[in-house]
Amino acid sequence: MFFTKEALSKISTIGSIQPGSKYLIAKCLKDMEFKNDQIILEFGSGNGNFTAEILKRIPTSTKLISFETNKKFFEYCLEKFKSHENFEIHNCSAENFIQVSEVKENNIDYVISSLPLSLLKKELIESIVQKVMDHLKPNGCFIQYQYSFDKYLFLRNKFNTVKLNFVVRNVPPSFVYKCYK
Repeated sequence: MFFTKEALSKISTIGSIQPGSKYLIAKCLKDMEFKNDQIILEFGSGNGNFTAEILKRIPTSTKLISFETNKKFFEYCLEKFKSHENFEIHNCSAENFIQVSEVKENNIDYVISSLPLSLLKKELIESIVQKVMDHLKPNGCFIQYQYSFDKYLFLRNKFNTVKLNFVVRNVPPSFVYKCYK
């Protein structure tokens, strides 16, 4: 209920009225190889349901760095995951991820994004995706889920390979884009 209440008051920046289902999470995380010493970024942690599942799967030497602009979600996740030494969260736009000290060119293994691309300005999307491309390792993966098909061609033109999946058992049903450098 916390997520829905906050989402309804800030729908233009959150883009959904419910957190992702366990089916959406499973589809997004499928095929990810969780190894030692990785850097994983999360754009839009929301209430932390993706965050929790990622933290269950990664070794302690892998770092999960989340970015959340919503102050209430940020504070909630900061408290909820404070015992995880390999997790940090920033209350800022995903566009600022390059300011984090652990982020270096070609050292990001995965980016998992719930950004509502359909609601963001084209220039912001271009900036974020270009920065992701500059910092992903070769064969690194940008995983974006959203509720429409409208960014497929944009992502296909930016990444070497884009695999598209659809998750019916989510409210609303969702597209999952797995974009490989």
